[in-house]
Amino acid sequence: LAREGLARHEGPVALERAHVLALRLGGFVAGTDARAGRERPRAATLELRVPSARFDELARGLDAVGRLEHVQISTEDVGEEYSDVTARVANGKRMEGRLLDLLANRTGKLQEALTVERELARVREEIERYEARLRYLQARTAMSRLTLSLHEPLPVLSASGPAPLRDAVRQ
Repeated sequence: LAREGLARHEGPVALERAHVLALRLGGFVAGTDARAGRERPRAATLELRVPSARFDELARGLDAVGRLEHVQISTEDVGEEYSDVTARVANGKRMEGRLLDLLANRTGKLQEALTVERELARVREEIERYEARLRYLQARTAMSRLTLSLHEPLPVLSASGPAPLRDAVRQ
């Protein structure tokens, strides 16, 4: 699950609150992008990761961070890819077993043995690549991601540029 939100906050306290919330739920801050400038309020984007089972708690805990202005929730189904990669690992291991049998029981030419060993190395590399993908998919489904964009409240009157209301009040 992924959720993106835009929240108004009152200074750097919101960053700390979001960080503490993620840690309390067994997660972490995966990334931070902070921005500030003379002509614009401070803002930051945080990517929070928490165990998938605690995602709803994280979403509810955002009330302590600031006022929620926008929410977008999306999910990604990796079930089909997971099944496909699992099948490829099983097929690769069967092929590896057959190649090992060929090496153990074959008393042919050296060139044939070398060819079988090259194929065995290729199959093992493929299995390792698929197993790495499975670990990635398992880790991805174990943790949910929430991207939180924070900004300070915008000023009511701008300090620069034409502002007829401000100029009228000054006069």
